[in-house]
Parts: sequence; structure tokens; C-alpha cells
Amino acid sequence: MRVCSSDNRYNMKRTVRHITLIAIFLVACTAGVQAQHYFGMRGGYGTGSARLEPERGFENESVGGMLSGGVGWKYYSSEAFVGGVAADMLYMQQGFRTVTRNYETGDRVTGYERHVNTVMMPICWQPHVYMPGQRLRVFLNAGVTFSYVLDSTETDITYVDGVQTARVTRPYTMTLTRDNRFGYGLCGGGGMSWSAGRLEIFGEARFYLGYSDILKNRNKNETNPHMRSPLDGLQLSAGVFWRLGSGGIKSAQGRRN
Repeated sequence: MRVCSSDNRYNMKRTVRHITLIAIFLVACTAGVQAQHYFGMRGGYGTGSARLEPERGFENESVGGMLSGGVGWKYYSSEAFVGGVAADMLYMQQGFRTVTRNYETGDRVTGYERHVNTVMMPICWQPHVYMPGQRLRVFLNAGVTFSYVLDSTETDITYVDGVQTARVTRPYTMTLTRDNRFGYGLCGGGGMSWSAGRLEIFGEARFYLGYSDILKNRNKNETNPHMRSPLDGLQLSAGVFWRLGSGGIKSAQGRRN
């Protein structure tokens, strides 16, 4: 247990260090650039779920308490309705829950949870429209994600008459033959932002749809009962971005006459 805890702290420190280095690199690369470039940070809270297929004797459920946070870069095009591109480097929690039920009463009997800590990089196309005065911006997100699993925990849950009575959590040991650390998928959503000078404050909802499997399927691991096990998630996030370079917003649909 002590070794696992030490490894988790080491992975967390290494992740923070990598994100800090990326932030410094992005700032250095965008120094003196035009006004469409933005750099900032975000934090979020949401839910996670998995599509474990086939379902055999259990039900898939979502689990709350999933946190996210990190840094990001955006470029806004000056062409009307084209929008921009955005890339984030995030610490992202993902997870899922499965439950078994007494099919006579419908009450829960047992449950199982996995919490997965990942580093995720979403790359999004971001079409947007400015409201008059260039203060309010409404945007959509559509993109791809790439992720790497740092570590994980698993929890066994016991229910009596459908009421949770016990939870036992332990570190989850990942193995090369059973688990996939690298993942990829799609993301999409939308939000709004408010500009005050060079500062932009935003809030958004973003859905993450996994395409890779967290567990290697039966073709690669005969002990795995699932053919598919992608992770999904919904995150509500907020943050701030700073417009780099001199000059004002150059979006065509937001220009004053």
C-alpha cells in the first residue's frame, strides 16, 4: 500500500511538472504573436461512465465526482463563422460503476467502481459567434482526444435491501496483458465566454466519447469478459484565458462598424 501511494504521488508530481513545462513552452512560442492567440487555464467537475459490452449479469452506471484541470491554447480565426482551434493539456479523472440486482425485488446487491486518473489532450475545432460589442461569445466544440492513464483505484460495494452498507477501496494494479494505458476518442459540446479587455472568462459543457478500450478485449486477453470497454464522461468547466499580442479582437462577425 505504501509503495502504491508513493508511486501515485510521484505520478502526480510528474504530471504537474509536465503541464508546467508545456505552459512555459506555449507562452514562449506565442510571445509577440497576433491578437487571435489565447492562453489560459481551466477546471471542471463531472461524471464518468463506461460502455462495457456485453453486459452479463450487471448494469452500467455513471459515477460522479470526476475532476479535471489544466492549461490550454486557442487561436481564433478572423474569418466569419470559421471559428478557431483549441488544444488543452488536462489532468482528467474518469470512471464507471457496475451494479448487480436482485431481479425479484429490483434492489441492488453488489457494486464495483473504477476511478482512473489520466492526462488528456483534447484538440477541438471551435466555431463561434460574437454578440454585438464583442463582449459575449457563444461557441461550440468538436474534436478528438488522446489520453494516458497514470493510475487507478477500484472499489467493491455491498448493499443490503438496496442500501449501501460497505465500500472497500484499493489501488488497481495495471498489467500489460489486461489493461490499456493509451486512449483516444471524440469530444463535443458548447459554452459561452465574456471578454473584459484581454481577459476572457468562460463556462462550457463538454462530452467525451471514448473509442479505445480501457481493458484489452477477448481477442487479446481471454480472461476479459468484455469485447468493448470505452470510457465516456461529461464535464462542466470554467476558466480564464488571456489574449496575447497587441490589438483588439479581429473576428469578422464581431467588428464594430
